[in-house]
Amino acid sequence: VDEDQAAETLAQLRLLYRISEEMVSSTLSIEQLLQRILDTSLDAVGADRGCVLVANPKHGRLEPRALAHISGGTMAGRMPISRSIVDYVVRKGQGVRTSDARADSRFASGISIVQEGIREAMCVPMPGHYELMGVIYVDTRVPQDQHTPGQPASSKFTDSQLNLMAAIGRQAALAIENHRYQDAYVKAERLAAVGQTIAILSHHTKNILQGVRGGSYLIDMGLQGHDESLIQEGWSIVEKNQ
Repeated sequence: VDEDQAAETLAQLRLLYRISEEMVSSTLSIEQLLQRILDTSLDAVGADRGCVLVANPKHGRLEPRALAHISGGTMAGRMPISRSIVDYVVRKGQGVRTSDARADSRFASGISIVQEGIREAMCVPMPGHYELMGVIYVDTRVPQDQHTPGQPASSKFTDSQLNLMAAIGRQAALAIENHRYQDAYVKAERLAAVGQTIAILSHHTKNILQGVRGGSYLIDMGLQGHDESLIQEGWSIVEKNQ
């Protein structure tokens, strides 16, 4: 038993190391990175489906950024997840595992649990430094005619896997924060470059206008004094600035 636990722990550490390396060295977009993290997580815990929900920084609502099904690859559209489980994790700020979602009193109001035939589920938060970045949700399903409430089949998910998912959630949150910081840095640099360009253009435009003003002043003096040489000098300044 100890050898099995040691082997499982080693496999989990290797998985976290792979995810960390992916975050540091990958040139993937945040969506592609989250998709890889989700696919790896499904394979590691033996889940049927999974979804990464990320909080929109504008309004805070959770939006799907990665979807996966173990039998059908990446899914398009929106996966019907259990909102009652997700809301519970967001409210409590901690991961949750249920081995019989239909009979679990914590999620008794979850209509999607019944409709989707969700048997087991795990959901973990993605805690950032200052706010919740989102959640990672995975589950297994069982056909309607094979399920008896209160008598679930042998559990696939374990507390050890829940701890692994929690660690993956923290890694995913770090990836999202890094992406947002990098995006903000790039935007700030672009704005700084635009501001510098505008300052340079403003400086040169001011010099031109001052030249036109000075030449016009000489022309005006020349006209008043009928001095053609002064008019010519003023006009040459205006012409140069034009």
